[in-house]
Amino acid sequence: MPRPKPPPAVLSDRFPLPARTARSLAVLIGREELPARCATELEELLAVHLRAAHAERQRDGRNTAGNAEAAIVRATSAVRQLARVDAGIDADTYRILKPRADAFLAAARARLAELRGLPRIYPSQEPLRVTGPLLRRIFERHAHEGFNTRGNLRRFAFMALRAADIVTSSVDAAQLDRLDEYLDGELQLPVG
Repeated sequence: MPRPKPPPAVLSDRFPLPARTARSLAVLIGREELPARCATELEELLAVHLRAAHAERQRDGRNTAGNAEAAIVRATSAVRQLARVDAGIDADTYRILKPRADAFLAAARARLAELRGLPRIYPSQEPLRVTGPLLRRIFERHAHEGFNTRGNLRRFAFMALRAADIVTSSVDAAQLDRLDEYLDGELQLPVG
């Protein structure tokens, strides 16, 4: 008998920024301390991100492109087996089934080619596509003139994301490029 699932964890509407992180973020925007509005915006954004990431982890993974491809491959294999001359079906059924099977196989090949041509989506990274541009907007809104630099934006975003354990403390060039991609993304409304 399967074990009952534990009740879902209740996630807060705000992620409390540690005081040390708030001080470090304030320095990056040229302030003595992090403005209350900036802190609130960051805390709410990080909470939304964490809820979205949590929901993504809880979601059933049956709808991934890889699983769709595998299902199509299995179905085409089954149709091929069924539409073979030596499949053990009568001539009339074979005559009726063969054109439909060929059409199905052609459509399946076309869909597989289409799926394989699409860029891969990594669901665990999708919340960052929403969070990144909003982090950029928060930074731009609160940074004093002279502090609104690309390097400060990167550090600001990285510190905020690291405070919520969204990113790890070790960073390499590829991760910074990906962070830039997220920060430069189009603004979207957060879901969650």
